[in-house]
Amino acid sequence: MKIALIDDEREVTDKLTECLERFEVNHSVRFTIKSFHSPSEFLLCNESFDLICLDIKMPEMDGIELAHRIREKDEDVIIIFITNLAQYALRGYEVHAFDFFVKPITFSELEAKMERVMKAVNLESNKCIIVKTNEGVARINYSDLCYVEVMKHELILHTEKEAYKIRGTMSQIESALPKSFVRSANSFLVNLKFVKGATYDSVQVGNYTLPLTRTKRNSFMDSLARYMGGIK
Repeated sequence: MKIALIDDEREVTDKLTECLERFEVNHSVRFTIKSFHSPSEFLLCNESFDLICLDIKMPEMDGIELAHRIREKDEDVIIIFITNLAQYALRGYEVHAFDFFVKPITFSELEAKMERVMKAVNLESNKCIIVKTNEGVARINYSDLCYVEVMKHELILHTEKEAYKIRGTMSQIESALPKSFVRSANSFLVNLKFVKGATYDSVQVGNYTLPLTRTKRNSFMDSLARYMGGIK
């Protein structure tokens, strides 16, 4: 799990890191932890995270405003606010915050909340499509799906390594997948997570080059810009 810690007080990020490392040992899990000590420092980072722990009161930009910026890019990342007073976290509903830590942070508090976070992340990663293959069945996690292509009455599900065919319509699968899947053309539904770049009439999705049609161009580029936090 990738975790970002954002707080202008270095001692807070150090304490959180210490608690998270203790949680790793006690629960046999592995974290990648990165600390940021200003909102601008975090916004310059183009990495994606599974969990963001975010101070509400910072001099450069308050945590609620930064959380709104984060949500423009990532609707699913788990956000936990860090605050001195619990009532400051009540505005968290605006950005669908998962929970909040009250300073000073203790290991027992972190452990209880992280157990809930781990369950939520595991549920999210279990979202998948089950398809029949010659060998039996295959499970494709949404997060591993690069793009979907429709051909006649079949959907072709492309991962980085393989492609699978299932019966269905584009509208059916589009309604089932997260909002990070956007059409670049009527016959192509792209996972923005894998987009490496776009030109006037094409999109680079992993190792694939897909068409970007005139009718889908504006909506696709708008979705891509929001997903990338305004960076085209």
